[in-house]
This record gives sequence, C-alpha cells and structure tokens, in this order.
Amino acid sequence: KLNIPNMDLIKKRLQTVLSVIFLGFLLYFSFRFVSYHFQLINHPFPLEYREGAILLTTDLLLKGNNPFSLGLQPAYTNMYGILYNLIVYPFAKLGIASLFIHRLITAIFVWLACLFLFWIIHRKGGSILYAAAASLLFYAVLLFPMTTTALVGPHSLGLFLFLVSIFWPERKNYSFPSLIVSIIAGLLAFYAKAYFILGLPIVACYLFLFVSKKKGIIYGLLFVVSLAASIILIDKTMECYFNNTFFINMNVAQDSLEHARNQFAELIHLNRELLVILGLILVSQVINFSEIIRLAKGGLRMTIMDFNKPLFSNPLNLSFFCLLFGIVIIYFKLGRHGGSWMAYLFHLITPFFLVFLFTLMKPKRWDIIFMPLVVMSLFNVLGNFNINLNQKIENWQKVKDLISQHQVILNSPAIVPILVEQHKNVYESGHSEYFKVGAYRLSPLVKKIFPTGPKGREVILRHYAYLNEVVGMIKEKKFDLIMVTEDYSPMLPAIMLQYYDYQGSIQVLMPHFKQNWNLAIFTPK
Repeated sequence: KLNIPNMDLIKKRLQTVLSVIFLGFLLYFSFRFVSYHFQLINHPFPLEYREGAILLTTDLLLKGNNPFSLGLQPAYTNMYGILYNLIVYPFAKLGIASLFIHRLITAIFVWLACLFLFWIIHRKGGSILYAAAASLLFYAVLLFPMTTTALVGPHSLGLFLFLVSIFWPERKNYSFPSLIVSIIAGLLAFYAKAYFILGLPIVACYLFLFVSKKKGIIYGLLFVVSLAASIILIDKTMECYFNNTFFINMNVAQDSLEHARNQFAELIHLNRELLVILGLILVSQVINFSEIIRLAKGGLRMTIMDFNKPLFSNPLNLSFFCLLFGIVIIYFKLGRHGGSWMAYLFHLITPFFLVFLFTLMKPKRWDIIFMPLVVMSLFNVLGNFNINLNQKIENWQKVKDLISQHQVILNSPAIVPILVEQHKNVYESGHSEYFKVGAYRLSPLVKKIFPTGPKGREVILRHYAYLNEVVGMIKEKKFDLIMVTEDYSPMLPAIMLQYYDYQGSIQVLMPHFKQNWNLAIFTPK
C-alpha cells in the first residue's frame, strides 16, 4: 500500500508558510514606513512652505493671546481650526512651539487613525493579517510625499475624529449613546479642519435611508443645533475664526475639473493591484451573488410612512456608501481645488475603499493570489518614498545662523519655525496673504448660516493698515534683515528696494513636499 500524505494537512502547512511570508513582508514595510515617519518627526527644519503658520497659533496661546483677534491679523493668520493647537498647547508649554512637538502630536493621531481602521476591519470579519495590511497601506498614504497629513497641522487629528464619527455608531448598532459620541466627534473634527464635518451629514443620511428615518431626523436636528450653538460661542470668543478657517478656504478654492481627474488617475495608479483584487472577488463570486440576486428581485422597496423604519428596506454597506459619497463630493467640489494634491482623496476615499475591500477578502483559498497582490501594492506605494530629507540641509543651517545674528526680520513664511524657535516676531505667517479674501461673503445663504465676525470692510481695512505699518518700518529701516521668498512675496511692498540692498539668496529644500525656495536677503542701505 502507498502511504498517501494527508492533503488537508499539506494545505494547512502551505497556508501557514504563506501567512508567515506575508507577515514578514508586512514587518519589512512597517519598518520602512516607520523609519521614514521618524525622519519626518525629527527633521529640524520646515518640510512644507506654510508649515510654520500653525506653530504661530500655538505660540500665541503660550503667550496668553487670542490667536483669532483682529489686532493680530494678518501677521498671524491661520486657516485651520483651533482644536489641534489646544491639544499641542500643554506639551508645548513644557518647552516651545517646536516642529518636533507638533509633528509628534500629528504622528499620534496618524497612528490612532490606522489602529482604528485595523479595529474596524477586524471587527467586520477581516483576518488579522489583512486588517494589518490595510492599516499599513493607510499609513503609507498618510505619510505620502507632497501631502501634509504627517506634517504640522490638524489633518490627522481631524481624520481620526471623522472616522470615529462614522464607524463608531455602526459598531454600537446605532444606539443613542453612540450617536451622541458621533456628533461630538464630528463637531470636534470641524474645529480641527472644517471639511471633516462631512462625517455628520453622511451618518444622518445613512440613518434615514437604511436604519431608521426617526433616528436620522433626530440625529440631523441634534447635529444642526449643536453646530449652530458652537458657532455662536466660537464667534463670540474668537472674532476672526470663521473669517480665517471657513470663508478664506471657500473663497480661495479653485475649480479645475482637470485637476480632479488627474488626482483620480493617480489614485487608480496607486491602487491598481487592489483594484485587481476587487475585480477577482466580484468575478469569482467570492461575495454572495445569490444575495445580490435576491435584493435585485426585491428591488429598492420604500417605506415612507413608518418613521421607525428606514426609507429603503435593503441596507447598503456603510463603507461602500461612504466611498460613493467621497467620490462624488471630490469629483464635483473638493478635488477641483488646485491648492491640494491627493489629500482629499486619501482622507475621503481611501479609508472606506480599504474597509470595503479588506472585509471581502476572507476565503483562505484565494490567499495565494491576494497576498502577493497586496505585497505588490505596498511595493508600488513604497516606490514614492525614495527621498533624502537631508538634501542641502547645510543651507538651512546657514539661514538659521544668519537669523540668529539679527533681531527684527521681515520674513518669508519658510523661516517662521526658526523665528518662533528664536523668540522673534513674525510678520508673515504663510496664510497672511489670504486674510483679506475672507472678507467676501459671496453666498447670501452662507451669510445667514454663519456669523461674519468682523465685517468685510473691517477685514480689508485691517489688511491695508497692516501693510502700511510694514511700509513705515521699511522706510524707517527698522528691519535689520529682510529675508523673503524670491519671486513670490505677495505681502512685500515694492518700495523696499529704495531702502534696502540685495545681498544674494540661499536655496532651501523641502524634500517631502518636493519644494525648492530661494530666500532673498536684504540689508538696510
């Protein structure tokens, strides 16, 4: 008799070997991404042109000032919310409002967002390995070059709260306490970065359509009332808050359909292996097509009069619903803004795509195909991280040494963190040039919904009064050094050249954002 091996045992051992190899690759990619992230955190100089603007708000809090008071504008204008700075504040109080402290707080919320995504996928039935792979892919896009999510700013904080506002109610079966947590998280997200408020209307719509019309209406009313109350409170305490964080962003937003399409093309390129997996799942009927046929035969049955029931009796997958919502709003609105590259897509599409896809990847017999494709996807993303963050860092040291030799400096936004570190006044935050744009209230509806803070006329008068102050200081040669961005200084009056001599320029690099800037240097005649 031939002793035939047990095929089930062989399959089990092959599965174990495959899983171990896959885990090894995940550990390798984890090391690569974490190493790059720690380089970002520890880099001593700015990695994006306007990164210093957020430091200024924390620095003002440390000095006991109101960062959104009219008298401090436009020098200290910050177009993002206050929540991030309030979280950084107690840590910065131990030292200074440094790049390191801000980036470390940012990193904590990057990690929390990734862990939350892992938890969601695993709780939805995804394997630990696939949940870890999805979180690692999410981590990679949050660190992605030419995006600011891992730099100084409220992006990771807002994203984490945004995800909590959407997925927490689902995990708690849409109980009343979970909906309250969702509203609180959504409001906090709004005061981190305004567009993360979208989590609340998403949940309200989903409740009304697929859970309970009654819950959807109550949730929506609580959301609107809470938002209105918070707006009134904030407007009373920080007069320029909505001018800076809401109206400026509305008014500077561009409308380029080509820009939106280019970003979608890049997103497809980055996720091409994952899209192959999705296609294989659908074609191979790994998902339950009998259920789809049943739903198709039943149609979208509507229940209109019973408010305890949803509008549609056949629920749509929450992740898929959010994915569709993100695609629509980015294509028709957010993605058209030329001032942002990929950030909106990584925040509003990627997490929902990953949750939707990786919760489908359950059958072990497909691991031999799925796991290599996931590894290929990680290699595809990793190829964008071949960046030397210390290129020409010696030029930054020259800039720092030069600044240390002077006291009153008319500055480029690029050197704001160095000025804050050396406790010197800042005259342009990086967002200063946009301050007056917030004066315009183009939509009558928006005028009624939002308080305007200082009137548009006050904003414009303050803008030009400040420019006159700067001109006066230039004429009196009060600046012992002018270090501005060559060929791009919208806040700099041309009269400067009558009173100051050009001394040359220093090129500084911001490799993570692929930015090169020449800092022009002037001294009094």
